[in-house]
Amino acid sequence: MVDVGSKRFVQLFQGAVDQHGRVSREALTDLQRATSSIANDAEKAAAQEILSLVKHDREMDSFEVDHIRVALGTLNGVSPNKLPKELEKVLRHGVPQSNVLARNYDLTFDFSKDTPAFPARAVVTLEKKASGKAILEVDPERLDISKVQVGGKDVPFEVKGTRLVVDAPGAKELDIRYTVKPQDVTPQNAASAYGLIRDKFSGRMWTLTWPYNTGALFPSNSAPADGSTSRVTVRVADGHQAVATGHQEGTSFHTHKEAPAYAIAMYTAKDFEHGHAGHSHGGVAVSGYGVGNSVAASTRNAYRNTARESLDFYSQWLGEFEYGKTLKLVEVSGGLGGMEHTAAVAIMMNAARDPKYSRETAAHEVAHHWFGDNLRIKTWGDFWMSEGFTNYATYRFFRHSEGEKRFHELMDNARDEVRSALADNPHALAAPAHVDVNEIFDSIPYEMGPWILRMLEVKLGTEKFDGLLRAWYQDHRHSAVSTEQFIAFVKDRTGSDLTKFFAQWNHITAVPSLKPSVDIHGEKVKLSLEPRNDIPDGVRIPAVLQGTGGESKTVMVEPGKTVDVDAGFPVKKVSWDPERTVLADVR
Repeated sequence: MVDVGSKRFVQLFQGAVDQHGRVSREALTDLQRATSSIANDAEKAAAQEILSLVKHDREMDSFEVDHIRVALGTLNGVSPNKLPKELEKVLRHGVPQSNVLARNYDLTFDFSKDTPAFPARAVVTLEKKASGKAILEVDPERLDISKVQVGGKDVPFEVKGTRLVVDAPGAKELDIRYTVKPQDVTPQNAASAYGLIRDKFSGRMWTLTWPYNTGALFPSNSAPADGSTSRVTVRVADGHQAVATGHQEGTSFHTHKEAPAYAIAMYTAKDFEHGHAGHSHGGVAVSGYGVGNSVAASTRNAYRNTARESLDFYSQWLGEFEYGKTLKLVEVSGGLGGMEHTAAVAIMMNAARDPKYSRETAAHEVAHHWFGDNLRIKTWGDFWMSEGFTNYATYRFFRHSEGEKRFHELMDNARDEVRSALADNPHALAAPAHVDVNEIFDSIPYEMGPWILRMLEVKLGTEKFDGLLRAWYQDHRHSAVSTEQFIAFVKDRTGSDLTKFFAQWNHITAVPSLKPSVDIHGEKVKLSLEPRNDIPDGVRIPAVLQGTGGESKTVMVEPGKTVDVDAGFPVKKVSWDPERTVLADVR
């Protein structure tokens, strides 16, 4: 017999998605309360699975329905294919995904007059002609669509829940007129704001649409795999200035290479602080747009110079910067560090004010122009392919610019972050395609990703690995990729089959922990490592024996086995993995 709390959850869920698959904030609160009251562990886990899919975007997406059906089967105590008819009926309300890919977004915003909602226009050029009704994402709380035209003529459309459905078979270009409402924020709540954001006190505006909120700014497809070019034109009042993604051409900003829709952004203010960090070796002008005098000049100069220097490093290693001849860093309120808007990255104030964190953020957001923006991901389940590769590139930049000690510090911090994240919310590095990215927005993709690549670098050798990563980028840029593609690419180019390696590391639930034992008798040393938890196959930890006269010898130790070594010199010290080659705790 199913739990009483489970029955309550099912009843609430049925009512919550009965209108266009959209979940109200009140219904979401009721579902969360019902989940907490479920006593049966399996049923509670099923309710939590459903909640994880709907709580952030507040909708039941069509691609989530199969997974929700299985969870509802558990909550009803029946097979997923024997759900009550009334439940199957509401599952038909799964919100359809955008069924068109965008080739280009031509966006115009008129901020010249202060109004509750600003006039806007989106001309969306499709990758191919619409085969039937074209579906794009919109946030009905923020956008009010007034007209859709094809070839200068009005065409039928309707807004159904969070989707704009246009009846224009054969259309290649949709001309959409609408208004967009800003979200007024203070520094205290800016971290959770999205879409068009307006500072309540200064009137400064900016945008943030990652990951699912592009529809709060313009009718669009938010999928990370959908790459498009863009043009952004912003009309502002006298005395104000507009900055946007891409390179300025006349009164508009153009991005001529593909990037996800959430990488499109704009910023306006009448009090930008301006600073220039010079040009990269490739001729890219790096500049900053600060928020008044709220950041020390030395800190601003440092992170802007870091952006220019890291741009040079990535360009030489991976290939040229492909987003125009300008790179802008714009300070905004917020607490997420930064955002990889193409050629106009956001530097949030929690990062901008910190002399160290601001430089790491700048290098990280610049690296996204190679991984995440240019080389995109196929689904949110491959989030680590964006953030993990970007952080690895960032750490390699600091290794290049500041040396091994700095690199080791970054890798040590990454290991500590992974340890904490696995303790709080253990999940796979490469998650299922249907995952809500907010559920894996933690240090596992960000910090375990660099460790996976570091271990591969050690396996292949740095020179060979650097060539491999450059080839991976060059062969796949302007496209969307998956973890499986990367594993296949490594095997094809190097002969190394990472299938088993990645499968085991992908599902660790804790950082491998090893208790070391060292017994030194002159030139002879006995070494062992006792596993405290599950250890992936093939792990070998280097132990560096150091002599009194500066001699050294490296010995590889397999967990669970004892190694007797005759160093050939008096040993005074043993260091475990000083080069940070394996993700493990040895202590």
